[in-house]
Amino acid sequence: MSEMQEFIVDTTNKILKKHVAKELIDASEQGEWSGNLWDVLVESGLVSVGIDEDFGGTGGDSTDAFAILRLAGKYAAPVPIFETIIAGWLLAEQKVETTYEPTSFILDLDNDLTGDEFTLKQVPWGRHVTQVVYIGKINNQYKLAVLPTEKAQVENNQNIAGEPLDNLRFKGLNLEELTQFEVERDSISEKVLNYAVLGKLAMMAGAMEQVLDLSVFYANERQQFGRSIGRFQAVQHHLAALASETAVVLAALNYAIVAFEEGSMKEELSLAKMKISEAAGTVAGISHQLHGAIGMTHEHQLHQVTRRLWAWREDFGNEAHWAKKLAKAYIEDNELSLWDFITNEKRGNVHAGSTI
Repeated sequence: MSEMQEFIVDTTNKILKKHVAKELIDASEQGEWSGNLWDVLVESGLVSVGIDEDFGGTGGDSTDAFAILRLAGKYAAPVPIFETIIAGWLLAEQKVETTYEPTSFILDLDNDLTGDEFTLKQVPWGRHVTQVVYIGKINNQYKLAVLPTEKAQVENNQNIAGEPLDNLRFKGLNLEELTQFEVERDSISEKVLNYAVLGKLAMMAGAMEQVLDLSVFYANERQQFGRSIGRFQAVQHHLAALASETAVVLAALNYAIVAFEEGSMKEELSLAKMKISEAAGTVAGISHQLHGAIGMTHEHQLHQVTRRLWAWREDFGNEAHWAKKLAKAYIEDNELSLWDFITNEKRGNVHAGSTI
């Protein structure tokens, strides 16, 4: 981790620790907009990291942004920072200057927007964003387009974590007047998935770190039979399992980010998505078993993190979806034996170390 990235991580951690509390997350799940938190993040330049200053961004690179998203996941920050960062990257590549407005994005390669009346389904944070970056077909051509939401009718929905996942109904919107760019289907799909999956995995890794921290704190605080439950061997086994899963998750995330930064991304993304999504269920289950009844109550913070793990593991395909992609990649790579494919031995790009 570079000195600049250490500064970014330290700043982000201080901001989120100060401004994100359980009550703020509860209010967000009831539909309130966390405007004060968003304003602080904007003023700090954290929502535009990875965007060149020439396009109104803060500078830095994607690794810096993934480090920020990891902390956003750890504190369950109830704002669309993930969506705004990814959308900003996509627009900056089209030389569109960032606006610092809350922005969402949606990848829809199956439907075709035609006419002046249509609905975008399951738009993250749809009720709170000012624009949506749409990647899909418009009048039978694949486009990247910016859709303003000020006149859209909102049908409120949410995921299991209580995060907005709304349907936006547009009427009277002239598609020809939108800011839009022609794109190549497979290329833009791969790019969006690389950005989005890595960003969401970073958030999941941060959430698992928080689960581990909460579990260690509870095990040391909870007294039973005259001593903290963390001194019982059975509980220590649970904590060791949590720590092991979290460590493996961070290793998988860093491995994928290094491959992404080096431009050598192949099966690393599939492997990371499979492992981290699978670990989400394991970590959530162990932590709730360790906390017992208190961890199931609304008053405790644990559910705010574990529900996000359950929701995020399904985003952009669950572990089964990515296992099929990995199997397809192996079948199409006839030069390697199954052992060589699994160990990566012959390609010589195994990397161990901390990126974020």
